[in-house]
Amino acid sequence: MELDTTIQKFYFLKNIEELSMMHTADSLKKLTYNSKLYLDIINFVPNCTVTTLSNILGVAKSSVTIKINELVDAGYIIKIPSNSDKRVLHLYLTEKPVFNEIANIGVKVNKEIAEEFSQESVNNFCLMLEVMIRKYGKYSKILGND
Repeated sequence: MELDTTIQKFYFLKNIEELSMMHTADSLKKLTYNSKLYLDIINFVPNCTVTTLSNILGVAKSSVTIKINELVDAGYIIKIPSNSDKRVLHLYLTEKPVFNEIANIGVKVNKEIAEEFSQESVNNFCLMLEVMIRKYGKYSKILGND
């Protein structure tokens, strides 16, 4: 089994599955793939701001602000002022079950992996994924990985 091909297949199928769910799941029907990308970044980047999104995506802050306001109006995210600088607004996902359908797949996969592999194998797999996270690109640092 070739590692690179297997990883590419995984990402491809994961993306296709998410796109499919976005067309069928009630909580995702109104989202575009672009909107989901914004939500993913907000979900994973601590203290995410419009400026953070603008820098990560290479998009003008005005364009990011428009998209964020759409997501706020749709009830997917909230803005909370920073404790240290009230002019800075941090972005957070709301309690709306945006990713429940997608997360359910992950729960099933995790359960199956735990049943089929030893804890040592799972730990080694996690270490391998951490190497991928660290080396995958300049943005891995925003997740706290060096």
